[in-house]
Amino acid sequence: MGYDEKKKTKLYLGVSCILVIIFIISLLIYIKSIQYYNYAEFSADYMNTDIGGYYRTFDDGDTVHVKDRISRMEFSNTSSNTRVWFYSTGSELTDPFLLFRSNLEESYSVDDLVVITLHIYEIEHEGITMEIYSALTDDNIRPANL
Repeated sequence: MGYDEKKKTKLYLGVSCILVIIFIISLLIYIKSIQYYNYAEFSADYMNTDIGGYYRTFDDGDTVHVKDRISRMEFSNTSSNTRVWFYSTGSELTDPFLLFRSNLEESYSVDDLVVITLHIYEIEHEGITMEIYSALTDDNIRPANL
């Protein structure tokens, strides 16, 4: 290998290292920029009106990340759904909960800190426009430490 080729190789390695460092910094900034809401904050954001309902902060197409600790879970064999309550909202039957179309009791339990990913979209039904989140499955929930 000649002198010029060694210089080129060192230059390529140097530039590659700089690009990798920039990529890692960008990735860390992106991860830090994800905003998490607890379930109480997410629930309180919804407004019911005479002509439908909407989120004050979120719009059609938004992805919302809820990070909270499970306070109660109930799986129904008849409907194959799991109702999940969170510490931020309470664990009484009358408290807000999320409904998942799967049995989460096999993978999660009370006191687990989880992240739920919700996708907001707008629907219109009989002249009423509402913003809702998509049906939830076990794909929408993960442990918070991952």
